[in-house]
Amino acid sequence: MILPDPLSILRGIKECLTEYLDRKHKSINATHNEVIVRAFKDLETIHVDYTKHLSKLRDNLVDESLPPRELIRWWRDTGLQLRHLRENVSSIEEDLKLFETKLPRGNDKEGNFYWECYQFAVSVLQYLKTTISPAQLSFYRDFEMQLSSVLSALESGAIESEVLKRIFYSREEVRDLVPELLTITDRVLPERWRNVSAHYRRVSAAAGHPSAVA
Repeated sequence: MILPDPLSILRGIKECLTEYLDRKHKSINATHNEVIVRAFKDLETIHVDYTKHLSKLRDNLVDESLPPRELIRWWRDTGLQLRHLRENVSSIEEDLKLFETKLPRGNDKEGNFYWECYQFAVSVLQYLKTTISPAQLSFYRDFEMQLSSVLSALESGAIESEVLKRIFYSREEVRDLVPELLTITDRVLPERWRNVSAHYRRVSAAAGHPSAVA
């Protein structure tokens, strides 16, 4: 399955905010249905996929079920897929910050709707920052390098595969990742997804669709 591009979600919301400030925007209802609803549905697909894969990695680490080489390969591929997000999310974050002072916070329906669109975009950004970089921007690359180094050292000793696997998973470099992934999958990611959902409900209510999300 080809996942939606997370950056396109933020760019779409950014574009509708720019159009509002330039007085070239569509109706509230059209913006809600064409931009916000689609953004939420796309992010929901991404959330399910990220949760599944991070949970799988966590389970493999806890159960020590995946051969070390496969673990490293999976981690490297994941990091490569997310690299373009890490490289671009900072610039989008700076762009979004500009809207905080430009958007009116009046009591009119239109201004309130677009202010809630901005808040929704911020919640999406915070969610994506969790998924693309659980610890630091170099998290995926550093972890891959550390584990590859450990595995290369073990393989150079001509250790039998099952023994090698047991030693590999007992190393500190591997064990330290388990509690971090537990925190991400069981607390941080669900919390930030609830925040996204809450802001989606707010922007939908501001558009006149209070029951958009249960």
